[in-house]
Amino acid sequence: MMNEERRIETEEVEAVTPPPRARVAPETPSETFGRKRDYLAGLITKLGAPKGKVPTDMDLLDFAEPAWIVSTLGVGYDDDHDRIIVEAHELFEEEEEGQRAGEEPASARVRLTREQAQAFVDRATELMKSGRPNCPVCSEPMDASGHVCRRSNGHIVH
Repeated sequence: MMNEERRIETEEVEAVTPPPRARVAPETPSETFGRKRDYLAGLITKLGAPKGKVPTDMDLLDFAEPAWIVSTLGVGYDDDHDRIIVEAHELFEEEEEGQRAGEEPASARVRLTREQAQAFVDRATELMKSGRPNCPVCSEPMDASGHVCRRSNGHIVH
């Protein structure tokens, strides 16, 4: 067998369909929210426990039409005033039709006491636990009726 001549066959084709490109999906809102909630909880731990009473009456407001969509959130600390700063910036793409030409994206800055921030973290954790579980593969929320995992190209149904 070692003396046998190896034969390579080739075939000419006019075109080859390119394979699908792998894409990394952007974070879901719940993933972004979860990271910010965890970061905020860590910041409160680092700064020290709230000195006052943490609010517990945290009922949600009725749904309202959003003025704009948040694209980025930032969390910081104002040492001089002992306030935690949360900044939200608008998702803004100038090339979209109907966009406000020449205007800057909207933003909001909220200053929270440690007690308010702790209450927010507690309430957010409670809400996240009561929501749908996340898929262990793609981190998307899973419905009770089933979930087609996009990271498995639909091959895994939970």
